[in-house]
Amino acid sequence: MRTTTVVLRNARGMRDTGLALFCEIPDPRGHGPARQVWVPQSQITDDSEVWRIGDVGNLVVTIWWARHHGFAAARSRHGRVPRPQTVPGQGPLLIA
Repeated sequence: MRTTTVVLRNARGMRDTGLALFCEIPDPRGHGPARQVWVPQSQITDDSEVWRIGDVGNLVVTIWWARHHGFAAARSRHGRVPRPQTVPGQGPLLIA
């Protein structure tokens, strides 16, 4: 099954329950403070660089989770709403 994902850059794993990871995620638009949110492990994809406490990098989550928490509408680094891109074997990928 193909899963549409969102990449949240420069995220940091802060706490872990085994079922969810508490992450600090910078505002992708650079206009506000970083957000701290719980991300269920089931919503983090295999491509993610952030899986546990202390990990810093690209947090790759499902589009469902990203939309539910207000991250899918983030603008790209070019100032445009990201367009889906096809990634071989993974389906579309949105870069936030």
